[in-house]
Amino acid sequence: MNEQLTVRPGPEAYRCNPGIIEVLKDYLIDRAFKRVLIVHGKTSWEKVESKVSLILNEADLKQIEEVTFEGECSYEEVARLKKIAETVKADVVIGIGGGKIMDTVKYVAAEVPSLHSILIPTLASNCAPWTSLSVMYSIDGEFIRYDFHHRQASLLLVDTEIILDSPVRYFAAGIGDTLAKWYESEPNLSLPGNDSAALMIARSVAAMCKDTIEKYGVQSVKDAENRNLTNAYTKIVETIIMTGGLVGGFGDELARTTAAHAIHDGLTFFPSVHHLLHGEKVAYGVMVQLVLNNKVDEISSVAELFQSLHLPVCLEDLGLDTTVELYEKLAWLSIEHDPGIHNLPYPISEGILAEAIRQNEYHIKRWKMSLSHLNS
Repeated sequence: MNEQLTVRPGPEAYRCNPGIIEVLKDYLIDRAFKRVLIVHGKTSWEKVESKVSLILNEADLKQIEEVTFEGECSYEEVARLKKIAETVKADVVIGIGGGKIMDTVKYVAAEVPSLHSILIPTLASNCAPWTSLSVMYSIDGEFIRYDFHHRQASLLLVDTEIILDSPVRYFAAGIGDTLAKWYESEPNLSLPGNDSAALMIARSVAAMCKDTIEKYGVQSVKDAENRNLTNAYTKIVETIIMTGGLVGGFGDELARTTAAHAIHDGLTFFPSVHHLLHGEKVAYGVMVQLVLNNKVDEISSVAELFQSLHLPVCLEDLGLDTTVELYEKLAWLSIEHDPGIHNLPYPISEGILAEAIRQNEYHIKRWKMSLSHLNS
């Protein structure tokens, strides 16, 4: 194994089933937790409050402190919640909501000695519930960096009934984010010599992400739209949260994030795209990554998949201009703020990335023209 790589497999315990949130009571009792801090999003709490409150009331707790998340996984928010956890002497913090809440709760637990964390995602939009890192942003939503933690989450409960009740747009964005796992990691993991057990596992699960999405992705979104809890839907939920998280967990810097996520991070500095979801911006980044990986023959098939999921494939889809100045600005911001792009096994510069952005525009324009001819 590469001596510079660190394997961070995932949470200490993981359960995924419809209604699995019911095991929370026994988990709290078995571990003698008495003081609970709950961090949640406003919408997510409205959907699960009655069920969670009933469970907690039966768990023989001394104190339950409930706090609403303030919107960004920022150092300011971590400090605020850490202070609350210390004030109430919480022995466990429960995160209920989306990826930024998951990342914030993991950070708070890592900062407070002996504080355990339980994660209950209400969305399947990224692998944040699985990983032992937090993606940090400014309070204005601009990307700062990735921070790794010395402890994993104590328990991850993926209740597919709860997740099925979330907006389909987040689910589709999660598919875009997860497909990136293959295209971002494959250039490194396919190199001769990167054949340690950990890296072989990383490559295997990255391929699983791609294969499962190609087989079940479109159907799973249809099932989500119809609120049908099917095998296809469950497979994609686990692919987004667990399988996607395992790629970086075993592959570390060689398999975590490269160009597609760097493009996302650069886009966070454009206020006009702040309304877009993480996975939507990453999906566009996948298109640019295909050019960098010299996989332009796959642009049409990936663009077709993304179009069916209403994910962006070009700058126009993001609401941005197609100018040389824009290509250069996005390339500079992506490289400046995410050094992970340099983990790729080929040279990367602002000029190379700007040219890849331009080439994607060219290929997508040709692809859209071919579609219009077929439909005429």
